[in-house]
Amino acid sequence: MDTESSDNRTGSQRILEAAINLFGRNGVKGTSMRAIAEEAGVSQALVVHHFGSKDGLQRACDHHVA
Repeated sequence: MDTESSDNRTGSQRILEAAINLFGRNGVKGTSMRAIAEEAGVSQALVVHHFGSKDGLQRACDHHVA
C-alpha cells in the first residue's frame, strides 16, 4: 500500500486506480473489496460509499478506461 502524504488524488481516484490494477492482475472474481480498499489506502466502507458494490466499481473502472 502506497500512502504518501503528498498524494493529491481523491479517495475515489485512488480506489479506481487500485481496482483497475487489481482487476488486471487477479481478475474481478479474484479481487475482493477489502483488497481494493487496502491497496487504495482507504476503508472498505468508503469504497461502498463511492461505488455501492463491486459491480458498480467494475462499471466505473470500465468507464474510466474507455
